[in-house]
Amino acid sequence: MDYLCTFKFNEYVMKLSFVILLQALFLTSINAQEHTETIPDSPHNDEKMNFVALFLGNTVVYQTNIHLPTVGVEYIRELSPRLGIGLIGEVEIGYDVVNDKTNPNPSTLYTRETAILMQPAIFYRVYKGLIVSVGYGVEFENTENERTFGLFKLGIEYRLAMKNPNWFVLPSLSWDHTSLYDGVVYGVVFAYKF
Repeated sequence: MDYLCTFKFNEYVMKLSFVILLQALFLTSINAQEHTETIPDSPHNDEKMNFVALFLGNTVVYQTNIHLPTVGVEYIRELSPRLGIGLIGEVEIGYDVVNDKTNPNPSTLYTRETAILMQPAIFYRVYKGLIVSVGYGVEFENTENERTFGLFKLGIEYRLAMKNPNWFVLPSLSWDHTSLYDGVVYGVVFAYKF
């Protein structure tokens, strides 16, 4: 019964966060500039090259299709107009029971609660505002055994320029892979360049 109450609460939080996400996308699309962003060919020594960002979204665990609200922060240092390195930290809020894909018995369940993810990543701007990222780090899960897993993340974002050139909004989609489960993470990144 306790699991059912937690599931209903997670479902309510997921719907609420989805509505907030849609409102944020709508409001930022109104303020986004219509011109396309160009990448300069010469080094940009005078430009600001550091980014800090806030991520708001959801993680969908593939094995159960349960949505977990996710909040994160990012720091990125641009090394060139196309290449950057950074650090991603996320918190998946909620409770989930998934099939343990490492156990040969398909009915073996694995209980996971709030998880914290930390990973370095490489960011590459493919075309205009289209950015691909890849990273490998760790995930700390709040379970009976306090488990830690290796986490691989592959993501794609599109950088929308705002009227203020130091602020950016990036719709984001990524795939997370651990030894026990896979997940899809979607949301919006609000970034500031300094």
